[in-house]
Amino acid sequence: MKASLVTYDNALNNRIFDSNKRDDTSKKYIILKKKLEENNIFLETYDINSQEESIFSIYFDVNKKALSQKRSPINILIARESPIINKLNNSKYYLDQFDLVMTWNRELCDQKKIFWIGYGNSSELYAKDLNLIYKRKSGNICSIISKKYSNNKYSLYKEREEAMEFFKKTNLGIDLYGYGWDLRQFRGIYRPLNKIPLAKKFLYKTPQFYKGTVEKKLKTFINYKFSLCFENCSHNGYITEKIFDSMFAGCIPVYLGCPNITQEIDPYTFINKSDFSSYKELYLYLNSMTKKEYLFRIKKIIEFYYKYIKTTHYDQVWANYICQKCICLVDSFNNKKS
Repeated sequence: MKASLVTYDNALNNRIFDSNKRDDTSKKYIILKKKLEENNIFLETYDINSQEESIFSIYFDVNKKALSQKRSPINILIARESPIINKLNNSKYYLDQFDLVMTWNRELCDQKKIFWIGYGNSSELYAKDLNLIYKRKSGNICSIISKKYSNNKYSLYKEREEAMEFFKKTNLGIDLYGYGWDLRQFRGIYRPLNKIPLAKKFLYKTPQFYKGTVEKKLKTFINYKFSLCFENCSHNGYITEKIFDSMFAGCIPVYLGCPNITQEIDPYTFINKSDFSSYKELYLYLNSMTKKEYLFRIKKIIEFYYKYIKTTHYDQVWANYICQKCICLVDSFNNKKS
């Protein structure tokens, strides 16, 4: 049987399954593809397996263009992005067009057609030897995040910049990695200039604490005590790979994003920026943290890892859960036909 995967244009032609992507970002999709193949279901992107010829289509986020095409008899939505990236993922009108929805947003879940699912991270535990972890720390704070802009009230992009500006002036300092920090971002009526590379560099001064992009997050995180892990938005339930990549590399995350994160993650495994009234208060806490407390938190991270790998926050469980849901829908569809 054929199955169709509806995804973004840059992931078509099965590029979403490219095993050479940085930080194993394609791993969960490869696992899902293999698990379906074990059940004689062959998943390809929808430019290869059209929706019309497939027994089911899996949508990674709502895609208006794909929904306007001739579709599969079974349609499944995995709503991954936050509303500031894809606001249609929370739209009842679009959710009603699917036979099954899996989302990070528990507020939408009815346990009948709409179910919760984690992000499917591929973060593995590197942090095992406590003393070795501590000895490797040559830096204090880093952050691996992209520079973006949104005027959405839930956006945390501006908060990222405020954090960088504060910590660069402290004795802890900060090393910044990621995309976009070496380029100007035009807004409003000047936004079309973002398409002109020379315009984005003209008279723009790159922050001195910007270190460029990284080859692999793990190789960077292991050298720092803390990392600023700010989501792109603040929504209950929205937890991405950022916090997991950092903590399992043995770098304690300073997290800002999901307001109810402690319902999912042990509060001792990270430092919640929301617990502090100001960046100065946060700085004083980080600057005075003892080795004993630091290693206590790393130990809690190691303990939490063995709970994490049993949930859909982990790629193997994530892929297996989706595969089982797909098979159930196919069986139900075939039973109705017969």
